[in-house]
Amino acid sequence: MASTVERTNSATIELLNSSFHQKFCDLDKDVPVACAKDSDIIKEKCKSAVKRISISSSIFLIAHEDDENDIILPGNCTSRGNISHHGSVKSVGDIIGSGAFSEVREYYCPIEDFDIENYVQDDNEKDSTSTSKPSSKLSTGHSRRSSLASQLSSTGENSYAMKTLKYDLSRSTKISGLVDLTIEAHFLARLSHPNIVNLLSTGGEPGSPSFFIVIERVSCTLAEVIKKCRFQRRRMKSIGVNKYGEKMDKIQTKIELRYEFNNRINISRQIAAAVRYLHSHSILHRDLKPQNMGEDENGTIKLFDFGTCKELKEDLSKKGNNKYYGTKRIGTMRYMSPEVATSTLYGLPADVYSFALVAWFVLHLEEPYAGFTSDDLLKVHEKRLRPRIKKNMPKDIRQVLFKSGWNNDPEKRPTMEEMYSTLDGVLQSSSS
Repeated sequence: MASTVERTNSATIELLNSSFHQKFCDLDKDVPVACAKDSDIIKEKCKSAVKRISISSSIFLIAHEDDENDIILPGNCTSRGNISHHGSVKSVGDIIGSGAFSEVREYYCPIEDFDIENYVQDDNEKDSTSTSKPSSKLSTGHSRRSSLASQLSSTGENSYAMKTLKYDLSRSTKISGLVDLTIEAHFLARLSHPNIVNLLSTGGEPGSPSFFIVIERVSCTLAEVIKKCRFQRRRMKSIGVNKYGEKMDKIQTKIELRYEFNNRINISRQIAAAVRYLHSHSILHRDLKPQNMGEDENGTIKLFDFGTCKELKEDLSKKGNNKYYGTKRIGTMRYMSPEVATSTLYGLPADVYSFALVAWFVLHLEEPYAGFTSDDLLKVHEKRLRPRIKKNMPKDIRQVLFKSGWNNDPEKRPTMEEMYSTLDGVLQSSSS
């Protein structure tokens, strides 16, 4: 007899196939032979990708050859899902976001359809405000309770995010998209950190058009958060009004401006905490940018979109200190490090460079290289251009996060541990 999880995810797959039956190949019904063969090829490519990232991995473990395409979720669950559903899917809602390969839809589910009784808080989970080093352990399925509990705290239906493949893709792009989505699910299944979105469930067979993942939903992207910060700061400086519309005197305005800036330092610190956690497990994100970060309803910053992640292994791909073979020009050019843009050899410092630019965006309320065309961005590394740093920026942030963080030489960049400690130190001294 099928489990409740299988029945629920089957219902979701049916909804997907019903919505996109004219756009996707429905593999469960009569389809043209060519389409079925193409789908089999894509599934094999996804299977090969999973096998490739699992070889010599300290993160992924494949028990049997037949399980190579399964997503080993916390709690020894398979790709059918790691949270028990007792009912049917209520609704797959509107599109709330999209990327190059995928789109994200609202996913409604009554809270009584979830069972989190077997999920207990992991003692090793660290809050992003802690100065302690990140836990050396990856997710075992027990560290997700606090996040789930916060999402299931209200009455009625809760909204999550369901990520699926876009339908209007070319064959080659569809393959890349499904491989990325499969890899993302595998990474998220093993990660557990307060500043990284939780993978709640998956459905469908990896490599099939109806494959999907269900993750925590963020309220808005980091880019939208900073847009609000920019607006509030301008109002405070120009007419002396706080975010509640209350008039302030000069002293109150100065205090509020300092508080608002400290809040953005804390945002940067939360991002640093997430990347520090990834690096502690030798995981390179490779696409750090404001569009891949968001804020949940509790004000916590979350890192998402792990399709470009790469585990740096001690195998033949390593060619030196923090030099590993990787795909050239992967990620987003505006935030891309020089070595990723120009070479196939790079390591953890590539993320440090990207983070430095994200932090500059957060603390300056401006997009780096605003107005630059694609051709202009290609010349950034040739001419070694960098954004201008404001004179009133704290000295440690100016020197460590920016000047050292985006140094053209990867070996001269600080670690994410040092970046996090710098932000934490500045925040602590400013608050005292």
